Amino acid sequence: MLYRNFATQEELDAQYDLEGTVPEVSLYEDFYAQESEKVRAELNHRLGVPFGPTLAEHLDLYPAPGTEHAAPVLVYLHGGYWRSRTSKEFGFVARGPASHGVATAVVNYALCPVVSIDEIVRQTRAALAWTFKSAASFGGDSERIHVAGHSAGISRRCFSRQTGKVTTVYRRTLSKVPPPSAASSTWRHSPTLFYNPNYS
Repeated sequence: MLYRNFATQEELDAQYDLEGTVPEVSLYEDFYAQESEKVRAELNHRLGVPFGPTLAEHLDLYPAPGTEHAAPVLVYLHGGYWRSRTSKEFGFVARGPASHGVATAVVNYALCPVVSIDEIVRQTRAALAWTFKSAASFGGDSERIHVAGHSAGISRRCFSRQTGKVTTVYRRTLSKVPPPSAASSTWRHSPTLFYNPNYS
């Protein structure tokens, strides 16, 4: 056995073939695209806001409508088996949060196999650090950042828990766990390590 019940690399690779394993996957793709277009017609938004030095490092912002105070922020990390989709197909996720006064940032990132998973995680950390630093620029509250995603997106959320103060903020917000001690080696990163000041 190569891995679990898979005897060959081909059998294992087939498990990552979304188009081959999900019947009528194009129906989902069409739904995502259509609903995202509807949301962009309904909500104020800024597309393609850069947060890092590469072309893939940008996010789509959907500020909270009509709020008098700084709004909570949902950072959404899209899935796609690490190798497909963009932020543009996931604008529809902003509709629910907006209806409750929450701003949404949908993160775009480079895809495998062009980049490694380590690079995707770095880009995710950069997006979180940018959101923390720039929340006020779109009416968000940097002390109330929440992170969500699906599939590869939720994996990136877990991998990105080590991003210094950003992590401390959303970890404390989501789970009410006190921030870790500064001596903890797994929490040593500062947002400034991942933030390029040329992308503000």
